Amino acid sequence: MLFDEGKFEELDAEVISVDPLEFVDTKPYPLRLTQAKSLSGLPEAIINGRGKVGEHLVLAGAMDMSFIGGSMGSAVGEKVTRLIERGLENMAQ
Repeated sequence: MLFDEGKFEELDAEVISVDPLEFVDTKPYPLRLTQAKSLSGLPEAIINGRGKVGEHLVLAGAMDMSFIGGSMGSAVGEKVTRLIERGLENMAQ
């Protein structure tokens, strides 16, 4: 909805949450991830994209609260970092 003509290119789709620490609270983390993917229909809590708004290049990330409350795990941190780095690269050009 934000981008011109509703078109954007998704970025970093390959970056998804994993459980390297084998974290467990009331549920094992892999189960939480499976449930979040099912509930939200998304592969991760944030989707990164590149598109145009008013003919200006825009890099954006959108978080979805239905994916574990929009929690910021390692994948979200990596995706936010990549957006910032791309933005800085584009500023330098």
